Order: sequence, then structure tokens, then C-alpha cells
Amino acid sequence: MLRSNFYSIQESLLKLSGNRHEISRKDGPYVATNKVFLIRNEAYEPYLAHGVNCASQIGINLLMSYSDYDDSLSYVVIPKEADQIVIWINWDRIPPSQISRYFEANSLISRSSTDTKFYFVLPSEYGLHDIALFQSKLTAIGWPIERIIVGFNSHSDEKVKIKLGYTREEMDSISTKIGVQVSSNLSSIRIRALILDLDNTLYKGVFGEDTSDEVFPDKEHLKLHLELKKLKESGVLLCIATKNNLTDIESIFQSKLTSVLEKDDFSIILGGWESKVKSIQGILRDLNFSENFVAFVDDNQRELYEVGRTFPNMICVDGKKTETLLKALATCLTFEKSQDSKVSEARSKDIRASHLRQELTNKGISPDTLLIDLNTQLGASKVASLEEFQRAFELFRKTNQFNLTLNRSTSEAKDFETLKGKLITASLRDDVSNSGIIAAIKVLDEGDLIELQEFSISCRALGRNVEKYLFRAMLSKIDNDFEKLKVGVRFEEGPKNQPALDFVQRFFVKESEFYILDSSKLISETSEWYSYLCDV
Repeated sequence: MLRSNFYSIQESLLKLSGNRHEISRKDGPYVATNKVFLIRNEAYEPYLAHGVNCASQIGINLLMSYSDYDDSLSYVVIPKEADQIVIWINWDRIPPSQISRYFEANSLISRSSTDTKFYFVLPSEYGLHDIALFQSKLTAIGWPIERIIVGFNSHSDEKVKIKLGYTREEMDSISTKIGVQVSSNLSSIRIRALILDLDNTLYKGVFGEDTSDEVFPDKEHLKLHLELKKLKESGVLLCIATKNNLTDIESIFQSKLTSVLEKDDFSIILGGWESKVKSIQGILRDLNFSENFVAFVDDNQRELYEVGRTFPNMICVDGKKTETLLKALATCLTFEKSQDSKVSEARSKDIRASHLRQELTNKGISPDTLLIDLNTQLGASKVASLEEFQRAFELFRKTNQFNLTLNRSTSEAKDFETLKGKLITASLRDDVSNSGIIAAIKVLDEGDLIELQEFSISCRALGRNVEKYLFRAMLSKIDNDFEKLKVGVRFEEGPKNQPALDFVQRFFVKESEFYILDSSKLISETSEWYSYLCDV
């Protein structure tokens, strides 16, 4: 099963209604399995297979289970293993006078408003209830719009007014959205970067070949540019892989063919006449994360096919029809977004700066010497602000490669005062870039044992030989005499955290259920340059 074949089924998925028997299931191996639990008050079974089939198109094995029929929502037992929960109710079974009680302070819907696992399906647009009433009630309890599912209907009023509940077309589209949007909202596969073609993708025409009158962004392209700008500002990395030469790329940006998108909005730009496959290999190397987290957009089916064959788990999106591309970005892809715009901007600048570091490394300069030559500075401190607090938990949740426990703990702003004393963060900067906070530790201090409940370092810091220095600096903020104590971690090996495994094997010794730090080894390996690199 090639996840990259998405482009071939793209239009059918975007049709939303009336396609229940047109999309067949693709067999595994899958990149993720998602367990969705449906809270319902009538049969959903006729639409189950369609949602499962849609999910399989983007490499997800969707497993769905259901509640018993329950009009009151009072007796629902939600399985602990559920990844997402969808509240799907035929509200035409509920008297209008009873609607308000479903949104009272202690109701299931109100309690779930801040839980990112929950999704709410709005009632039928042709039912007995006013959709605007539900929207206002959801807004009042803080239910975010991105977790609201709206059905799509193409029927006329005359054909469906006599039928209560959801129409078949609405249920087809709801099933599609559960299969694609809801089931893809997993941290293991959210899109972190878009790799974009230029010609006939971000504007009409081929720059340098067509006349100036034939090369321009139309109305739909301008909408696309605005959407890409929003994604960039929310933390999604934008990259370019194009067969334009570098001087033409400069001219393209100077000519404002990408309107609101400027050259600095793109973390990596690779041009020339090499294959798109080779360009994308270079981009993935610099991004330093898996193809699972990347989508590739191109108007050329051959390019999509070639890239898809090399990167089977990268979603490849057809960009030839801009309107369809916009629908795909809104409907079929789930993006990993940052809570902090400053962190997002630092990430983008850091990736651009990695090219310079790579050039210096290629000249044979040792990693430690390079750190000194670039005036690298590492700083560690206990969390003191809500911004640092949120960044720490973002690292715990999102980091895959250097994540020692894979606990992926989460927290809310209300927990700040309780937890801030248990959190240490570290920042990294040099003459090339300021990376900001790129590491975090959460500890449980039990006297003679310091347990590392979470320890994550952003992939942006990996490959620079700073992990050991960061770790020592952070431990010093926990206790200046940490070498006299036992520092342990319940290491969890996963499919992607090989850098974490290498680090544990290098500096820890297995003792029962814990890995215990060899403090003398850590201090020995960092002693020569520690005082130069770290704020001590």
C-alpha cells in the first residue's frame, strides 16, 4: 500500500457525497492505526466501510467502535484506548425544549470541549433544529471550530424536508471526514512540512519559457498563497523543489508571482535540473524528520509518481487544479501546528542555517571544534513562564527521534504553578541562528533518585553533537551535585527514537526497570568544552 498514491484518489475523496461505493480499501502495511469511538443514538453501520476505506488511502488502519444507542448521553462508557471520540447524534430525536441541557456545565459535551480527542457533528441542515443554535452553544463552552464536523448535502429542500435526521449525502461526507480528517489527527503522522513545486502549481505558466502574459497567479492561486502563509505562520515548514534554475527563482519572488509569500517564508529552496527525487532527499535530510510528516505538491503526474515510488509514505498531492488543491489542504491533510509563533520562526531560520553548518562540516572540521568556531551557547533553566511551560510540553508531545520515554505527557495552563518546578528547558544559539528552546526535561525527585519522566530534544538540535552538553547543563539546574545522586529513566524504545537509544546506551547502565546515568562518563566526555559552551 503506497500512501503516496493519494493523488490518484484525491478527486474522489474531495467529492465527499455520493461516493460511498467508489473508494475501495487499500491493504497495509499502514503508517498508523487509529481507534475511533462513536457516540451515537442510531445506526451508523451502513457508513462504516466508507470511512475505513477513506482512511486507508492515507495509510491509516481505522478501527471503529460504537456506544449503545443513547439519546441522553448519560450512560456512555468511553474506551480508554480510543484515540478519538466522535459525538454523532440525530438531534431530530430530541425535543427542542431539551437541547439546552446537553450543553450544561456538567454535561458530556461541556466536559469534552477542551479535550482534543473529541469531535462534534453538527445536526443536519435539513433537520428540525437550527444549526446556528448549536454553533452558538458550542462557542459558548469553548468548543474549537476545527473539532466540529459539518455534513455536506446536494439535495433540494423539496426532496428531503420530509425526512428527519441526516440525509445519505450528509452521512457520506461525515463518514469521509471521520475517515480522513479525524483519523489522521495523530501526532505520529500530522504534516509538518509541505514541499511545493513552482510552475503551474503556485501560479499559471512556466517561468522563463512562457510569455509574461502567460505567467501569472489567478484568483485561486492568490487564495492558495494566503492559505500557505497561514500554515507557515502556524508552524508548518514550507519548502520548494523546482526545476527552475536559481536565478529564475530569485526573479520569481522579485516578480511577486507568489504574492504574499516571500522567499524567507520558505525554509529550504532547491532548484536546478536534477530530479525532484534528489531534491526531496536533500530537503528531508535538512529537515531531519521522516517522510511520514511531509506532503509533496506538484502539477505533474509523472513527478508525483516518481517521488511516490521513492517515498511511499509521503502524501503526494496533485496541484494542477488549484481549487482542488485548496480543498485537499482543508479536508484531507492534518497539520502539526505550533503553540508559539516565535518557535515556528526560529525553526525555519534554523533549518536555513543548517546548510552553512553542513558546508563547514564537509570541510572536515570536528563537531566540537565547529561548536566553538560558531560561538555556540547553551543555556538551561527551570521553567519560569507560561510560554516556556507550553514549549516544554510541545516538545514532549511532538518529538520522536530524541525522546527517552515516549510518554508524550500533556498539560494545560491551569497546571503551570503545580508543574513548573519539575520542568527544565534548554536553549541553543550560535553565530548562524538562534534556535530558542530545543530541549526539555520533566523530573520526579525522590530524594536520592532523580527520575527523568520526560526527556526530549528537538530534531533541529540533533547532528550538532550538543546532546551531552545540553543534558549536563539541564541536570545541573536540577541539582548542582547531581553526580552524587542516582539519575534514572524508564527508557522506552520505539520505531523512530534511535538517537535516544544511542544516547542511553552511551551514558546509562541498565538496572532492573531503570537505566541509571553513569555521571562520571558524562562529565568526562563534556569536561573539555563545557565551560565554553554552557552558561555556568
